Amino acid sequence: MQRNYPFGVHGEILVKPGNYEMEAGVKSAMRTLLWLILATRFASGCSCGASASLPVCHRLGDTPVLFLGKPVEIVDHQYNSRRGPWYRFTVEEVFKGFPSDIKEVMVDPDNFTTCTTNFSIGKRYLIAGFRGSRPVPAKETESETIIYTGQCLGSREAEHAADDIAFLRQFVRSPQPARIFGSVRIHASERYWYGDHPPLSGVRIQIAGPSGVANVTTGTNGDYVLPDVNPGKHIITASAKEFTSARQRYEVEVPAHGCGVVNIGMFSEGVLGGRVVNQDGTPAVGVSVEYARDNRNTGKPASYEGSTKTDRNGRFSFARVPPGRFVLGVNARRAPTTKERILPTYWPGALSESQAQPVQLAVNQKIENLSITLGPRAAVRKVSVRVEWPDGRPAPGVRLSANFRGSIAESATTGADGSATMTVLAGLEYTLSGRFLHLRLENGREEFDSWVDATEEKLTAGTTPAKIRLILNRPGRFPE
Repeated sequence: MQRNYPFGVHGEILVKPGNYEMEAGVKSAMRTLLWLILATRFASGCSCGASASLPVCHRLGDTPVLFLGKPVEIVDHQYNSRRGPWYRFTVEEVFKGFPSDIKEVMVDPDNFTTCTTNFSIGKRYLIAGFRGSRPVPAKETESETIIYTGQCLGSREAEHAADDIAFLRQFVRSPQPARIFGSVRIHASERYWYGDHPPLSGVRIQIAGPSGVANVTTGTNGDYVLPDVNPGKHIITASAKEFTSARQRYEVEVPAHGCGVVNIGMFSEGVLGGRVVNQDGTPAVGVSVEYARDNRNTGKPASYEGSTKTDRNGRFSFARVPPGRFVLGVNARRAPTTKERILPTYWPGALSESQAQPVQLAVNQKIENLSITLGPRAAVRKVSVRVEWPDGRPAPGVRLSANFRGSIAESATTGADGSATMTVLAGLEYTLSGRFLHLRLENGREEFDSWVDATEEKLTAGTTPAKIRLILNRPGRFPE
């Protein structure tokens, strides 16, 4: 979910019994799926595992229903036990799970959890899910087909699923042999695989399974593939000079005529370390040190790698640092606060990223003598903020944020007169924003329903007190 609260609304997830029926075996599968969702998302509200973004051939054996269709109507559910609406879909193509002559189904976008999926009327979607049924309201002798889906089952807009749709059409016409493929990248998270880390070529991949043992090597783009494997469980290991895989072995279940996708992160043992001192030479204790990959040669901003805090001697250390060129500094990525009053300071002592001296680290190299000297603590300035509705009425209870480089540095809430005073660091430029949250009462609990954002205003760098006026004029809604 992409919103100002990146993983949705935090809080208790309630699962209530619904007045509906599922086909044999699906209830158990849905319970298993639900608890997997809860186990991996409870702390963050909603975040799917890596498999949700993998191609459909990887999930072919675990996905009972696959079809291409279009939502034509939002249907308010008939049962008080469910959290949100369902969608009536017209079926364009059936790939798996029910007869091809079915032209219309009801789709439940996973109202069990906060990981519900939103569909736009008229858009085409590749739907992956479980099949069930329920009695037609007012027609107890009839039932209608229901597909239970959700964010983490892989349903997606058709325009972003062209390869999956092409595979499924081929699967229906003439199924192809199964295969195993993946990518190997340096220091990449296997759980949240974004592919922005450097590829690693020359990695020896050994695959053992029903087809026997085979060896392949990654190419210059870090990719590998083993075509025409027998379905079943396969064990994969990866080895490379100077690098170690995140896990000793990887298991993947390959469905018949499908695929197994295994992306592998390979890690080296580089170290970046040193000491942060104040202007008088005393250790700077408990300050945030970050390092980021330097992308200035590509015109991109530095990409974040890691963060730590200095100990009582002002020392810091980063382990398992990949080879590359890095920008290192105090508050290099983090928004500085008025509590610390430490301006972003880059090694060896520059106050701007453009003047920072990058650190070049070879594979498994250890650089532990870096020293960063902080300047004097920054002065603070007061900012008076008034928030109004478009008609000029004051807006109390608005959550204000002073954002520095896209991160919240300071926050406040407007009082009864729609005003608040914020303290920020002098000499820095901020973006001021505000959000008013609407709540609704549901089953005795308050839940976020919608919001209104204010148009953002820039606060230019300075030292004198400033006044900012924000207008609440950008409404939005949380998905049901």
